[in-house]
Amino acid sequence: MPKLRPETEEARAKELVRVVMKNRLNQTKTAEELGCSPQNIQKKLIRLPVKDALKEYIESPKLKSELIKVAREALKAKHYTKKGSKPDHDARHKYWHDLVNAGGVLKPEGVSVGVQVFCGSEIVDNLKQVENSRIKSRVKND
Repeated sequence: MPKLRPETEEARAKELVRVVMKNRLNQTKTAEELGCSPQNIQKKLIRLPVKDALKEYIESPKLKSELIKVAREALKAKHYTKKGSKPDHDARHKYWHDLVNAGGVLKPEGVSVGVQVFCGSEIVDNLKQVENSRIKSRVKND
């Protein structure tokens, strides 16, 4: 296969990314729309120009504004019962947690971030342990 000019390669990569994002990352639908196999789409997605175009799209203000718009709608999630509707705090929390993880603000579970969280009496116990260790270190240093 002949090597393409960088401009052509970049334009094709951006077009592929546009179609992939329009189909919500579904390779089968993308392949149907472009008239090729899903395996071909998968091979194209691992090429450097396409990866660069995907990264550019993910970091674009357009995607961020779309996410903010959807996030505002998520704040209005409701749970419907026979008596009426009430706010669905669980769904709202899950959505925001996923959004913050996707944005890189939080680390996924199982990844250490070097922060400990203490609740109630654990804080008091920990403070006592810290204070005792300080006192012991002062005694040893004197």
